[in-house]
Amino acid sequence: MILTSLAGAIPLSTKAIEGATSRGRIVTVIAPKDFQEAELNQCQKVFDRQGFEVAIASTTTEPAIGMGRRIVLPEVTISQIDLKGCLALVITGGSGAKTYLWDNAQLHQVVKQAYEERIVVAAICLAPGVLARAGILDGKEATVYPEAIAELEKGGAIFTDQPVVISDSIITGRDARAAKSFAIAIVQSVNERF
Repeated sequence: MILTSLAGAIPLSTKAIEGATSRGRIVTVIAPKDFQEAELNQCQKVFDRQGFEVAIASTTTEPAIGMGRRIVLPEVTISQIDLKGCLALVITGGSGAKTYLWDNAQLHQVVKQAYEERIVVAAICLAPGVLARAGILDGKEATVYPEAIAELEKGGAIFTDQPVVISDSIITGRDARAAKSFAIAIVQSVNERF
């Protein structure tokens, strides 16, 4: 089970799967409240099938509550993210991304560092707003949930109305319907780079 009900929370990590052999680590950032569960689930399924270890980060390690009231237990805070050995930094969307992550200075620093180190940086739904505010989308094509198109353009991005957009080491996804394709694009990009 990837997510749990309110009755209990479990870490969302392939480390918990006994006998799993990791191909490398992907760090996924979620908002502490109102993250998009479908995006997280779809990405987790793809990453698990490909043998990646996934670490979940948020603003706190307290249980995070999704838009559908599901609970995920983050393993680390954003300030504790260690990019050493990290293959991709993935930011999940949902309304909480705008509320809790767009203006998170620590996350901006992690995003910039990952981008400078040529780690795959990916964001979906409303989460590309984080990339725009971190300053890494200037002059790059990107997609986002329609509500945040102006935010992307304010950050210098060239909005492209596609489900998934790849621009160098940056991958953006439009919404939950694009989550599987978004996750596959991340895996393909990681495979090409590492």
